[in-house]
Amino acid sequence: MDIKIAKPSDLIELVYLSKVCSFEMNSIQFFFINYFNKYISPLILQNDVYVCRLNECSVGLLAINYPEIEENSNVKWTDNSGKFMTTHILVHPKWKESNIYNNLLDFAENTAKEKGYLSIRIYASADNLISLEALKNKDFQKAGEFKILYFNNSFVCFEKII
Repeated sequence: MDIKIAKPSDLIELVYLSKVCSFEMNSIQFFFINYFNKYISPLILQNDVYVCRLNECSVGLLAINYPEIEENSNVKWTDNSGKFMTTHILVHPKWKESNIYNNLLDFAENTAKEKGYLSIRIYASADNLISLEALKNKDFQKAGEFKILYFNNSFVCFEKII
């Protein structure tokens, strides 16, 4: 397994990965592609997206410095210092029961420490039991929950002071 900064040439693979994950989440496809274009694509150009490859296949995505979204404005975060890193992780459904999610969480935490952040914020779909369990096992604390239009499930907000 290899985790590296995503390049613009990785875009097609990452869009595919996002689309496969959106099917898994039962989200509406046009929303997910718009989300990718609005949030993930600009982060690739800022070197804030990492791709996880296994045998030359893109199986995971980690986006750091992910913008805060208005739907989570009522969440009660512990760290209000402004020195937090918001993270987004996707893992291909075929590999969701592997250790890839945990490896990406560890990578995110190490990256946050290197960059001088005080905490990490992350959202997980309420029906994604593997992610929810991994976050709890990595000492992330639940900070709240919110819903996004076009998604069947709510999202659980987690935070970890590092």
